[in-house]
Amino acid sequence: MSKIVPQEFKAKTTIDQQPKRLTPRIHNIILLDIAGKGTNDISAAIGLSASRISIIKSAPFYKSRLEAERILLRDKVLEKHSDNIVGDPVETKLKGLALAAVEQYEDLLKDGLSEHIRKGVADQILDRTGHKAQVEKTKISVEVTSKMADRFERALIHNESPENAGVAKVRITQEMSS
Repeated sequence: MSKIVPQEFKAKTTIDQQPKRLTPRIHNIILLDIAGKGTNDISAAIGLSASRISIIKSAPFYKSRLEAERILLRDKVLEKHSDNIVGDPVETKLKGLALAAVEQYEDLLKDGLSEHIRKGVADQILDRTGHKAQVEKTKISVEVTSKMADRFERALIHNESPENAGVAKVRITQEMSS
């Protein structure tokens, strides 16, 4: 483990080598440091010597930027923006495709060649957004003559074989008008 030397006791050449401004390379070193990479790992990833990385990491400017970046990342995580920190490339691609799919639905809804296509797209959009179509129940009454009622009864008796059990139930009521 390296010895921590206060800034005022460091050699002038060491102080001159410390970064004074944020560059893309320094920012990458900060991100790798936050990710838990050690000096040797950062050195291999960036292409600088381990001693150069050590000098950069001991600079007051670096330490202040490192702390600021940690606070920024912590706030993003707490605000649930963490998927923007390190996003899954597959998930990012799928989100982009989902947007394209929605645009395709929109085009079909507006410019569909037939009413059937436009209605189908509208139904799918409503279904996916939780607005399912209302299903209305309709009551139908049919007046049947006694001759037709007898035929229905014979047909139902004939269909009451074990293989047809539970397939359909029909109730026929006979009303007499005077």
